[in-house]
Amino acid sequence: MNPSNFEPLKACWPQLYQHAAFAEQYAHTDPHTVAVKLRCFAEVLVGIIYRELRLPSELTDGFFEKLKSPYFQDAVGESVCQKLHALRILGNKAAHGCSIDAQTSLSLIEEAYLLALWFYKTYSGDVLEPYPAYIPPAKASEGVAVPDTDTKAEMHAAAKEELSRLEASEKAAQAEIANLSQALDEAALVSFKHASTNASRAIDFSPSNTRRQGKIANVF
Repeated sequence: MNPSNFEPLKACWPQLYQHAAFAEQYAHTDPHTVAVKLRCFAEVLVGIIYRELRLPSELTDGFFEKLKSPYFQDAVGESVCQKLHALRILGNKAAHGCSIDAQTSLSLIEEAYLLALWFYKTYSGDVLEPYPAYIPPAKASEGVAVPDTDTKAEMHAAAKEELSRLEASEKAAQAEIANLSQALDEAALVSFKHASTNASRAIDFSPSNTRRQGKIANVF
């Protein structure tokens, strides 16, 4: 079994690692749940940035509104926003029962890998720091149990419940920031944007793949 593409996240951001590593494990056998788990991955990643930079948001803002915020878009850049939208759209579609195939789940995992690479290098501040090259998740080996229909249904339901909890948790965090009247951390924002720009310049974001995901999403 190949090591996880998301191993570098494990020490500092275990929740991100857990969502992504699950997606890798079931990429071929349960693509519906994979898409929902990567939607969770995106929710957590964006929440970290909002909290640490104290980006302004309304109490009613959901994930879509956060991604559309000029503050957020300016901080992370267009390529990152496009990939987050791809995870959002297809993750939401999967949560509502739309069909997701293995090829799509594999493409979403690669998108998540690029986001993880950008996130890691942005926070490390060192674009030259080694990061593992992407390895596509392998098909289940002989002798490894493949989830049956009932197990898939249970995992899908659990992933949807987890996404709902995450959304509620993020709303609670927004309310806490509002109650504390915490102002935007301008210095941290400038530093983050600089690091984000440097990281993005060092990464091949494969925009054609992201555009393909958008076209896939539009057919649902």
